[in-house]
Amino acid sequence: MNKLKIETRREYQKWYDRFWENQATLSQIVVEEFPDGDDEAAEPTRYQIDMMRGLAAAVGALVEGYDAGAN
Repeated sequence: MNKLKIETRREYQKWYDRFWENQATLSQIVVEEFPDGDDEAAEPTRYQIDMMRGLAAAVGALVEGYDAGAN
C-alpha cells in the first residue's frame, strides 16, 4: 500500500471507531436516562421529548434514502 492509502485507511479507522464508541454511549444514555417509550406509566419531560425528537430527526436525516442494495 502506498503512503496515501495507508493514511486514508488510518483516518477512516479513527472515525469508524469513534462512531461506534459514540453510538454505544448514546444507546446507554437513552436506556439509562430516558423513559421507555413502551412504558404506559412513563411521564416524559418536555426536555426528553425534545431530545428524542432531535435524535430521531438527526439519525433519520442520515439514513433517509439509504438503499442497502445500492452498494
